[in-house]
Amino acid sequence: MGTDEIAASSPAPPPRPTGGTRDLVLMLVLTFTTGIVDAGGFLAFDTVFLGNMTGNVLILGMGAAGAHGLPVFSPALALLAFIAGAGVASLFLRAGPAGWSSRLVSVLSVSTVLVAVTAVLTGFDAGDHAARLSAVGLTAAAMGMQAAAVSAGVVVCGYVLAAHAGADPATSV
Repeated sequence: MGTDEIAASSPAPPPRPTGGTRDLVLMLVLTFTTGIVDAGGFLAFDTVFLGNMTGNVLILGMGAAGAHGLPVFSPALALLAFIAGAGVASLFLRAGPAGWSSRLVSVLSVSTVLVAVTAVLTGFDAGDHAARLSAVGLTAAAMGMQAAAVSAGVVVCGYVLAAHAGADPATSV
């Protein structure tokens, strides 16, 4: 059996995704952003998590049970805004093509604008209660939109991560 016959009989390697490094970098940036927003929200906005809602559910439960000193309104607002942002973004993304698309870029752009508006709101008057509540709502909605964007691209990103790890993406995802 010659080398040509061996090469012809071996299976072709799976195709590498285009823009794989871009997707990996995007996932890392979104993860870092969520962590920074969560830490900032917790420290600046009266014990409210803005990026991950599990902590808010815990705080709401303890606050509803009567624990002293825990807020109830701000975590509830963050939770509702996150759900609204994720829901609207999911519906918008579902209507378009799967994977990287102009719709995904739009969702991430609007999310970025909402976080920027929050920075402006808190920069002008960080002590104003209405500005703080608006900042909680806008930022939580933006993080919900990011979560929907990640969920919409999870198959693409899983494929990229498996390919970077050296695994066969066709069987790893």
